[in-house]
Amino acid sequence: SLTPGDVIVLKVGDRIPADARLLKLQTATFFVDEGSLTGESVTVSKLPGDEGCSILPNSLLQDQVGMIFSGTMVTAGSALAIVTSTGMYTQIGKIQKGVAIAKQSMDNIKTPLGQQLDEFGNTLTQIIGVICITVWLI
Repeated sequence: SLTPGDVIVLKVGDRIPADARLLKLQTATFFVDEGSLTGESVTVSKLPGDEGCSILPNSLLQDQVGMIFSGTMVTAGSALAIVTSTGMYTQIGKIQKGVAIAKQSMDNIKTPLGQQLDEFGNTLTQIIGVICITVWLI
């Protein structure tokens, strides 16, 4: 299992196991498919060291060219990277946590369609109950 500070070697076809900062390219270029994280259909070029550092600390994921993210795939090149976060502290983990919180808050709320279906089910139960009692009395 990985912990922050571990150095990982990545090559074409590898699934990135944790969020990490690129240290050194072992090939001329390094591309990552971040579609599972950002929704982009184009692979993204990554740069190591100071070249890949973002100017703004809270910049968009797409602008962080020195960072690679858990769950994405290496599509070209190979590189060394240092793990910065793992598990629920990765970008994909933060998304998963947000989805779980949203699901919990929505569990008790019924949609308008759900409310109408419940009303229809109750009405149908009453109608069938009246028909059964009428048939039993006859």
